[in-house]
Amino acid sequence: MKNKALAFLLVFVGIVFGFFQERVKIETNFILEQAVNIQGYAQMSGPERVAALQMFRKDHPFDYYFNHEPVEVLMRLDEGQLVVLKWMAALVFLVLNAAIVIKAFSLWTGSKNLTRQIVVAYLGFLLVAVAVFTVSRFFGHGTEGYGFARKILGALQSPVPLMILVPAYSLLINTTANET
Repeated sequence: MKNKALAFLLVFVGIVFGFFQERVKIETNFILEQAVNIQGYAQMSGPERVAALQMFRKDHPFDYYFNHEPVEVLMRLDEGQLVVLKWMAALVFLVLNAAIVIKAFSLWTGSKNLTRQIVVAYLGFLLVAVAVFTVSRFFGHGTEGYGFARKILGALQSPVPLMILVPAYSLLINTTANET
């Protein structure tokens, strides 16, 4: 029972961490998308960038992409630095979420011998995302490929794999136990 409580706590921490990572990703994407529309953005100070970006924010209470407060620290970065941050953050968030899923899975199920298979599955899905993105760009459909690859990475950067692994493992154990 203690291990399951720790697993729940770890998932809760992962969800809270998810809000932080989503906030960073949304603001980074918002700046990258809108900065190209602002003449002289690269030469502006942080406060000037905040003010310039305000005209692109919309008052839609349920559209978090356009309706959020700026992350001041990101306003100090140029577009190249934001792109590097975006991809580095994606990798860091992926690794941290994979670690949370692996630890929560082992706490919940008591099984530590599937860590390697979970890591291989994460790497497999990561390779699929990279392949989709690369092939779609090659064939001139980069936006669609990016969107699909982002959905794969978004799932890997969340508790979704855990929500699949735990029931699948339980079914496997129950089926194996019934066969013997």
